[in-house]
Amino acid sequence: NDRIKYFKYDYDFKKVRKVISDSKICVTMKHHPIIFAMGEDVPVISLNFSDYYIHKNVGALAQYGQEKYAVNLENNTYLNEFDGLWNDLNNHYDEIISLIKAKKEILKQRKESFLEIVDTLLERII
Repeated sequence: NDRIKYFKYDYDFKKVRKVISDSKICVTMKHHPIIFAMGEDVPVISLNFSDYYIHKNVGALAQYGQEKYAVNLENNTYLNEFDGLWNDLNNHYDEIISLIKAKKEILKQRKESFLEIVDTLLERII
């Protein structure tokens, strides 16, 4: 299916990020594609197969107000969960993109504030 891309592992994250940026939706189990997708304003459905992935991936999604888009593959209802999230993403696509962009702006401001604080702290020790 030419609508789905599967990659063998490649250390060049720029290739994967480019494919994600050209996508409408990213479905992944890995943490970094979530970060790349959010950075490119691409909604994500995270597939999680253990507490480790749930913790990391839901945490990453929560930074953008998207934590509900996580499917626990250990639940017997994972197919229904996925279908519901897929439909929700498609039905509210523009709203979700707007929310991601708004959260990204807040995170940018938090980053700038953090860097100012670090500069202040460094001035005390330098």
